[in-house]
Amino acid sequence: MGRKIQIIYFAGCPIFEDVKNALIEADIDDFELIKQDDLPSGNRFRKFSSPSILINNELVFGSRTDHSSCSMGKPSIKDLKERLAALSS
Repeated sequence: MGRKIQIIYFAGCPIFEDVKNALIEADIDDFELIKQDDLPSGNRFRKFSSPSILINNELVFGSRTDHSSCSMGKPSIKDLKERLAALSS
């Protein structure tokens, strides 16, 4: 089964680069970047905190929200690998 990984973020998000780099350090480099600033106002991806990570459309980091907000904390490399393994099995 293939996997689809998406990082949703807005410009200036203070932890976006850290989260992106954590994915890369976890040997996950096949992800799509979705910049909220470039999306129309009704787009479903605008209703996530920044950054959020979706794997196969399942939210694994971040949260759903009604307005622009930052995600709290950042996932560890170990946590990302465990979540990816759980979704792949």
